[in-house]
Amino acid sequence: MTKKSWKSKPPRYQDEDPDQPPPYTHTPEETTPLLSENSSYPSSCYASSSSSQPLSTPSSTYAPSTSGSSSLPSDFPKRNRTLRRAFRELRRDYLIATYHRALDVVSARGWRPGLSWPGSVSPSHSPSQAGEEEEERRGYLARRRGGCSQTWCSQTRKKRRRRRVILCCNLLFWVLVALFIAVGVRRWGYFGGRAQLPGRRETLRVGIVGAGPAGVSAAHTLSSSFKSKDLNLEMVLFEQKPQIGGRLVLNPSFPREHLGRKIHAEDLAASEVGGNILRERARNVLGIEFGQEGEARGKEVGFFDSGSVVAKLTRPLSEMSWGAWLGLVWKYKFSFLNAKELPKGTMKSFERFLTSRETFESVSHMVKAAGIERPVGLSAAARLAVNGVGGEYVHEVISPQVLRQTGQDATELSDLAISMALEKEDQVSGGDGGSFEGVLEKFIERSGAALRLDTEVTGLKRELVDDGKEAWVLELKKPGHHALEYEVFDHVVLTGPSSLLPKHKHPEDEVYYRSLWVTFLLSTKELNKEYFGSSEEMPPQVLPIQSKNLPSELEGIHEISYVRNVFGPDVNTEAVRKLYRIFSDRSLAKENILAFGEAGVLEMWEENIGNAYPLMWPRNGKFGEFKGEEGLWRTGVIEAIGSSVDLSWVAGENVARLVAKEVGRKRASRIRFH
Repeated sequence: MTKKSWKSKPPRYQDEDPDQPPPYTHTPEETTPLLSENSSYPSSCYASSSSSQPLSTPSSTYAPSTSGSSSLPSDFPKRNRTLRRAFRELRRDYLIATYHRALDVVSARGWRPGLSWPGSVSPSHSPSQAGEEEEERRGYLARRRGGCSQTWCSQTRKKRRRRRVILCCNLLFWVLVALFIAVGVRRWGYFGGRAQLPGRRETLRVGIVGAGPAGVSAAHTLSSSFKSKDLNLEMVLFEQKPQIGGRLVLNPSFPREHLGRKIHAEDLAASEVGGNILRERARNVLGIEFGQEGEARGKEVGFFDSGSVVAKLTRPLSEMSWGAWLGLVWKYKFSFLNAKELPKGTMKSFERFLTSRETFESVSHMVKAAGIERPVGLSAAARLAVNGVGGEYVHEVISPQVLRQTGQDATELSDLAISMALEKEDQVSGGDGGSFEGVLEKFIERSGAALRLDTEVTGLKRELVDDGKEAWVLELKKPGHHALEYEVFDHVVLTGPSSLLPKHKHPEDEVYYRSLWVTFLLSTKELNKEYFGSSEEMPPQVLPIQSKNLPSELEGIHEISYVRNVFGPDVNTEAVRKLYRIFSDRSLAKENILAFGEAGVLEMWEENIGNAYPLMWPRNGKFGEFKGEEGLWRTGVIEAIGSSVDLSWVAGENVARLVAKEVGRKRASRIRFH
């Protein structure tokens, strides 16, 4: 393919001399020629319109080739880049004039530059095409100079902005991680670290009033809640009685020389000692078993009403003979059968709550979380009616059992309270005497708490102490000492009923109690069957049915039970005496106890328990909180819904966890702002 041959073109301006350049649109200030004076390029390269060949002068060194093709001089720039670089070195006006002159020269030779000078429009291009070329030129220049087009720049900005956001998020994440590690290391240094700063060891004193199940469980749980080496936990258990056990033990007013040994909790309330929770804790923590059923299986109980024993039951009911079982079905019909299922549904939910080990701020939260709102708010009478239990069976069998366990009539209780009472009636503990106190003593030894028996807490108040902080001051009194003693504690836990408790802000939070008289007597005879109108031997336990026909000497008596044999110094038969226990609402006189016949009672001792039975009527709404005031805690509020050793143990554990939680929160806040 050959190059196009050069053809002459008519001048752009017909009226002008072809040897002269065309007029310029912009008059330059200088008329410097495009080429230097020494250049051999002709002064005019325009040809005449009548000539078919280009015009040239003899002095010109440039001539077209024989092939008809045209070319530029060797020193003329052949690339737009070189031309633009030359243009930048000149002033604008001179550059415009030079560009027009050069444009005409190269146009005459058939070469059209792709770049248009700003302000000039080629005659062969429309304005729209010129605009496209201008836009293309600007994009090209921008890319050449490191810029970008509008679309490309927008995408680039978004990517850069996204990278910045990701970078900031990464920096923030690692800053938070570093802060978390720093705080964790510092907390570990205060709470779990081995390296301790001198003089930073803190002492926490906790006073626990009452060495019953609630107090012992609180001490044991607190000892296992604080493992930090920079915290010195000091716990003191105060017990008014000379032995531990709470309301399940009596004062040693009964002479041991007559009874053979002292009265234990098993002698007072064997069914209370055999709770599942305490036995489980003793097995898991101490590795010992106690309170197992065994010897007392098949224990019979009789229900006496105005001259005769109207019914007999065997504990547990599974040990009852078929003949006795059919006799009760014949007499009480479906009430006896339906009563067997009475406590099962309610107690299943209650026992599931006891084993949960959750922490609650108040009894209301505890009741709601355990799902026992309905059993607590429903009356026992309504529960009996729903279960199809009624008639004489409630009056003659259920009411005496409930009165023995709660001190209240069956119609006064809630569904939960009567279910707990009937379940305890069906439980019989065969544990040895003293095993309950022995288990509590082992828990106290394991907790490391100091035990102070025969110490009565007569008062407490919150005051400012020497180091400028508020603390509780306990007023202590010991028998035989007229002077009072005082001790300071950071936290005080009051277990069970106490006159030291401040008045409740809400009257519905108050827990009320009934007293009980406990009488132990020695007799050489068993219960007189003629007195009870029975031809058979009397069962070891008799529950009088409270009615108008009951003999006056048995009014207010809840129970007459055989406890054990007491052996005297002689080996003969008369030296064997029988120990009986009587629960009653009033004090008894020896001459009024005719159930053992004339002169049947040898010796008798009695004691009044002031807060023996909490009143557990149906309640709805709000219950008491475990925290009374700042640093003052109480477990007795739990007895508004029920009373048992297991429930008291769980309440003590719950309060201990609340104390540990508050102490940890306060220490963490002090460390944070240290």
